[in-house]
Amino acid sequence: MESIGNTSIRRGAVAAALACLLALALAAAADAAQRTVRDAKFDTPYLTKKGRLDITKATAERRLTRVTHSITVRAKARPARNRERPTILINTRGGRRSAYEFVVYGSTIFRAPKRGPLEPVASAALVAEKRTWRYRFDLDDVPAVGAGYGWAAATQKLNGRFADVAPDGGYVGSP
Repeated sequence: MESIGNTSIRRGAVAAALACLLALALAAAADAAQRTVRDAKFDTPYLTKKGRLDITKATAERRLTRVTHSITVRAKARPARNRERPTILINTRGGRRSAYEFVVYGSTIFRAPKRGPLEPVASAALVAEKRTWRYRFDLDDVPAVGAGYGWAAATQKLNGRFADVAPDGGYVGSP
């Protein structure tokens, strides 16, 4: 009788240990679902005088279907200045240099057709804190991004052209 009781205690201890290992593995996988890009300060002469538009770091983090893109700029963020808000460019077709299909700006995700104006497709949450802007959205709300996508962070000049893009050489793979 004693061996049966000890066996069930051992099985319970093994099951508890396996459950702890599984929880640790899931936590590590959640932390690993992150991509960070560092961008040089003062990339161009324009950015030396426009610190609010100079991107220093961009990060994408995924937890299940929720994605958070964080963009850190050289100067303190001022949410009331709409023109200083960075954007997230999303590419689903592939290719590091192909055109982006979606733009995340403010509290909206837009489809960027080849011709014509941007079309709103989903909502996003935007938060500014110190020097960092954070966009949060659900992948299920945006068509064709659940399987993976490329992204880049960008800021714009007053004339609508890009002031700074991170990374400089194309898109980063989604987390």
